[in-house]
Amino acid sequence: MNGVSQVLPRYSLGDCPGNGYPDKILKRLRDGRQFAFELKAKTGFDPADGHRVVLTSTGKKLRRNFGPDSPICHVLATVFYSRSRDGSRWKIAVEGLRLDFLSPATPVEVRWEASVSHRLLSRAPHPIRVLMPGRVRRHTAVPQLN
Repeated sequence: MNGVSQVLPRYSLGDCPGNGYPDKILKRLRDGRQFAFELKAKTGFDPADGHRVVLTSTGKKLRRNFGPDSPICHVLATVFYSRSRDGSRWKIAVEGLRLDFLSPATPVEVRWEASVSHRLLSRAPHPIRVLMPGRVRRHTAVPQLN
């Protein structure tokens, strides 16, 4: 994203510390105002495309990076690209950039989701069976199959 200064010369783009949304912080140089900045890449924009773009994070990450009281401004950047073969190599060309400045009027779908990770699963008290022990890391306790 080094080229963002060419498209948005009055802004700087930096990493947003922590896991999850947003990936970056877009900062307006004039006054230091910060925007939660999420970058997605697609081959085109299809208004009928229903695939989700997840825009959630822990409140702690957002408040830690954007302040405890002020409303958080969100920018969704979609880079449009094309790709073609050049012999055995792929060539990728950036074709466009769409910036959506999300506001309270932006329609969103809210879903309650639960997720797990390998770390959480390894600490869980539920019963497990490992069918291919060779693919399980050594520190994992492999239960006996009965």
